[in-house]
Amino acid sequence: MTIRTLLLEPQATEVQVGDTALLERWLQDRRGTLWLDLGGEEPEVEERLLSRFEFDELSIQDAQRERHPPKVEDFERYIVIILRGVDGEADGLDFKTLQLTMFVGEDFLVTRHARRSSSLDHYWDLGAGTTEWLTWGSAYIATQIAVRMANRYLPVLLNLEPRLEVLEEEMFERPSDAVMAELTSYKTDLRRLRRVFMYHEKMFGEFRQSRSALFGEELRHDLNDVFENYERLHSLSTMLYETAGDLIDGYISTASHRLNNTMRILTVITAIFVPLSFLAGLYGMNFENIPELRVHNGYFVLLAFMGTLAATLLALFRWQKWL
Repeated sequence: MTIRTLLLEPQATEVQVGDTALLERWLQDRRGTLWLDLGGEEPEVEERLLSRFEFDELSIQDAQRERHPPKVEDFERYIVIILRGVDGEADGLDFKTLQLTMFVGEDFLVTRHARRSSSLDHYWDLGAGTTEWLTWGSAYIATQIAVRMANRYLPVLLNLEPRLEVLEEEMFERPSDAVMAELTSYKTDLRRLRRVFMYHEKMFGEFRQSRSALFGEELRHDLNDVFENYERLHSLSTMLYETAGDLIDGYISTASHRLNNTMRILTVITAIFVPLSFLAGLYGMNFENIPELRVHNGYFVLLAFMGTLAATLLALFRWQKWL
């Protein structure tokens, strides 16, 4: 849980790094550019600090909701951007998403997130190390954060594609419940990601065509880049989602086929042994008057008949291609 602040005052040769003390100083005369970052603070503390900027109360509530859909809302004096990105602790395909809210004004940038964002940290370190970044303005920094957050999704999806190919091979060579469980997990994650990408694609598609005073023509190319990235991510996630679904359907079909083969063999065995069991049971009854029991070589005749019957049934099943 951290509250950190960057402040670049006019004609300053270096960026000041601090906490709420820099915020209080900036609020007195609002000279320079301020970046306030709220990382996992108590809601009451966040609300108190955000209200110092006179943000709309509903926008503050939206920022503090952990499952708010991505959106852009223009309040003229500032713009609220809510994004969902890859968690900073993400490792390979095992990742979670985090919500990042940015309040973008002409001379300030306020970011709020519950967990660490590596995309934000990257530009925070750049902003703290040189005056150039804050000189470019809060809208530029917010756009670059959005670009980097979109780019972080791509390796996750690209790494998933070869994994699905491996699972497809295992599905036929070494089918197991673990393969099915992994495929189902991926399909669930991809459905969630596809919904996230759809929100972002629609959001940036509309935002890039807007005429916001804060995001001028010089940022139009970057906004187009973000839109195109999410458009590609949406398309790729949809393809992988359908692939995972096809593999699950294929696994179920393969399992059903194996079960049908097993049942067919069991049916053949049953069909052969039922008449044999009937004959054995018939002549095994303990009645005194069973004429066939007194026939000389009757035992061998019955065995020959039972063997012929079994062979005939086997030949019939092979002719029917049941074996």
